[in-house]
Amino acid sequence: EDKAVRSYVKRWMIIAAVVMVIAVVVTVPVSIKLSQVDPTESPTETPSLSPSTAPSSDRTAQIFTFLSGVTEFDVFSDRESPQYRAAIWMSLEDKLSLGLDEPNFLQRYALATFYFSTSGDDWRTCSRGDGNCVKRPNGSPGAKHAFLSGFTECEWWGTFCDDSGMVTDIRPPGMGDKPGNYLDGTLPRELSLITSMTQLSLPSSSFKVFPEWIGDLTSLETLILYKDEMEGTIPESLYSLVNLTELRLNRNSLGGTISTRIGNLVNMKDRFNVGGNKLYGAIPTEIGKLTNLVDLYLYDNLLTFTIPETMFNMTSIEEIDFNTNLLSGTVPPNFAKLDSLEELFLNKNDFTGVIPDAMGSMTNLEILNIEENDITKISESVCDLVDLVNLEITADVLCDSKTPSLSPSTAPSKTRSLSPSIAFSKTPSLLPSTAPSTVVSP
Repeated sequence: EDKAVRSYVKRWMIIAAVVMVIAVVVTVPVSIKLSQVDPTESPTETPSLSPSTAPSSDRTAQIFTFLSGVTEFDVFSDRESPQYRAAIWMSLEDKLSLGLDEPNFLQRYALATFYFSTSGDDWRTCSRGDGNCVKRPNGSPGAKHAFLSGFTECEWWGTFCDDSGMVTDIRPPGMGDKPGNYLDGTLPRELSLITSMTQLSLPSSSFKVFPEWIGDLTSLETLILYKDEMEGTIPESLYSLVNLTELRLNRNSLGGTISTRIGNLVNMKDRFNVGGNKLYGAIPTEIGKLTNLVDLYLYDNLLTFTIPETMFNMTSIEEIDFNTNLLSGTVPPNFAKLDSLEELFLNKNDFTGVIPDAMGSMTNLEILNIEENDITKISESVCDLVDLVNLEITADVLCDSKTPSLSPSTAPSKTRSLSPSIAFSKTPSLLPSTAPSTVVSP
């Protein structure tokens, strides 16, 4: 019995010695790591850390084990991967040091992965260590703290949260047409962990590939990814986002067809814009299910065949832009059913025949552009709208009772400027010029 006790005690003494050695090995590099962290906020802005929140090897192991449930473990074997860097940051550098059971732990990890995946350290503004980020004008939504600072994610630049502290919007200010960050990289799948997200707005960047996982953001209402240099096709999963009200993917290089599943997007009401891409094929008949949509932009693609009759169920539509495609057939008289339509761009297609007499009832129409087609005549009732409601018609043929003007079209501010062409208005001017034809590259 004494021999057994001595053996038991010896075993535990050995274990205790090993634990002490591990503690020394872990504490020294962690202390060095922490001493090398350059503080990014002033003392009055940085949350204080209690001794219990100091990082340890146990915490690092726990974090990697926990995150392997949402990120493939093999990804962590690459120490340059955004996921690995985000996990290390959370375990060794994050001043907030959230517990694994806190509701925004995965949210913080997702945003840290987003930061590293889009070359966050090269952002022009509000990258980690940017002490001027918080000093931006109070009137700007950018008046927040830098990414990866020791504040909650809701206080980071470009993020917006609900009352419970869950991120609903990622829309950094100074993007799009204004100076701001140029995000270069990929949109990581980990963003789909933010299940509360309703808006993702990241235009004018370089993401190259449209994320296949986008359909996992089931709460998404607004998706704005225009001018992001994306190639490939629009993934089918996008059409499962039944809460979408606005989609802007224009000015990329997306190919393929517009899916028939577009009919799932019945809540789309603000804008559907996939113009300026390389989409081909027919406009699907299911588009007619978007009965609440206000603006439809399919311009500058390679779309063919005719305009589907189902589209005339879209009675809320105010602007349609189909210019610069390969659409053909005659201009449907059922455009007259769209009582709210104000601007119609059918220019630079292969339409033939006559602008139908029925369209003369469209008293809300302000702009009709049909130039560079094979239109042979504009019905008199449509021409009468020039005087009746000051309709501006841009075409290659004359209204019998109107004199064409050579001045450029004066479109409302939301409309792209038009090139000089035959514009019919109340004021007579010079003889028409012959607008050069435009060939759409196949």
